[in-house]
Amino acid sequence: GSQPVQGVSDGRGILQVELIAVLGQAVNCRTRTVRKLTPQLTTATCHQNFLLQISSPSTGNPSIRSAIIYCTPSSQPVAPGTDTIETSSDNTKALHEVARELSRDRLPPGWELVQSSSHTRVARNPVLGLYYKEFLPRSPAESLKALLRGSRASRARHSGEALLHAGITAPANVAWGTLGAGRQYLFTREVPGQGITDWLRIDLRERRGEILALRRQLLEELGIFVGRVHATGFIHGDMRPGNILASLQGGRFRFALIDNERTVRLCPPPGRRLLRNLMQLNMLLADDLTLTDRMRFFRAWRRQMRDLSGLEAAILGREAYRWAMRRLDEKGLLSPTPVVGRAP
Repeated sequence: GSQPVQGVSDGRGILQVELIAVLGQAVNCRTRTVRKLTPQLTTATCHQNFLLQISSPSTGNPSIRSAIIYCTPSSQPVAPGTDTIETSSDNTKALHEVARELSRDRLPPGWELVQSSSHTRVARNPVLGLYYKEFLPRSPAESLKALLRGSRASRARHSGEALLHAGITAPANVAWGTLGAGRQYLFTREVPGQGITDWLRIDLRERRGEILALRRQLLEELGIFVGRVHATGFIHGDMRPGNILASLQGGRFRFALIDNERTVRLCPPPGRRLLRNLMQLNMLLADDLTLTDRMRFFRAWRRQMRDLSGLEAAILGREAYRWAMRRLDEKGLLSPTPVVGRAP
């Protein structure tokens, strides 16, 4: 009917509900409408960003549809009646025009460029809470790789959906398409938070009082988050601290993974890939992380990895730290001054 969708949160931003709807019927979600409901991933904006995965049972009443709604709070709360971009056909066409302008190095009103690698073009619209990412060719062989593994844009889209389905916060896909010369783009919802590096170097730089307590809390909860990501089988393609966003909500840190085009799910996760992710997270200077800080993170991570033996975990922790220090030394960034604490 016209009643809003109801659900109960499990504390991680996931609402579970059941929808009763006829295929193709519009479903009212508070102040927003999901049109042309289909048994696949659909996006709607309802004060917060909801992803509705509709199941299509093979037997029984075909008008019954089940749904799990993943709720990702927007950094810009949407007031009732506010115009927002949804995944209707008209707005998809409008976003395609935005993509065409951005691909020509023109900034449409409300958009701003974001620093990125030489193989991508990234822009942001803070009012709409949207990010645009264009995937630029890396080499002539990329088109062949796309045939075998899927394009970078499609991998980013599918990886993001897989993370969300597993209850791990990631940017929600809004629209995607192809430009001239085979270049592809992806629009995603902005997720709240800032990179771990910024938290450590700016917000939580001081090591005393309440700031020190928050710093320790961040590292502890970050270890729990990364451990759960790995325990679920996900390996991030580039788990540098800047690709994990953190926001402080209700006295707890909430985390999100961005830049997911190379994120894969492998069960069990290979040790070598776990090692690389841990090394990437260790690529911080001694001024950013003491050895005690690193141990605090590692112990929290270890508690989530129940399938690892004590010896396996110890080897991963030690070798990840050593690998990161070698890389920092090669870059001329390794401080000669010893820091307090013990290596994992």
